[in-house]
Amino acid sequence: MATKELTPEDRQARQKLAIQATYQTDTLLDIFAREFARDDTAFELVAPSLLARMKDLNSVIMAAISGDDGHPTEEMHAVVHGGAA
Repeated sequence: MATKELTPEDRQARQKLAIQATYQTDTLLDIFAREFARDDTAFELVAPSLLARMKDLNSVIMAAISGDDGHPTEEMHAVVHGGAA
């Protein structure tokens, strides 16, 4: 099945999503560093969730900046902002 060609509006929306995902990733990295510096078991509990979220956000960033039109913009929005695609 052929993918829909991206419109200028889609490209702009994807750029915005990439920026938002980058800011979220930056904040998650701050949390990751803070929890890592603590001397307790919280890091072991938090790390897997933080890493999974950062991987999801990074996928959106990569798709947006590479021009990958195989992922619908609505799906990318759901990853960044939560909710079903």
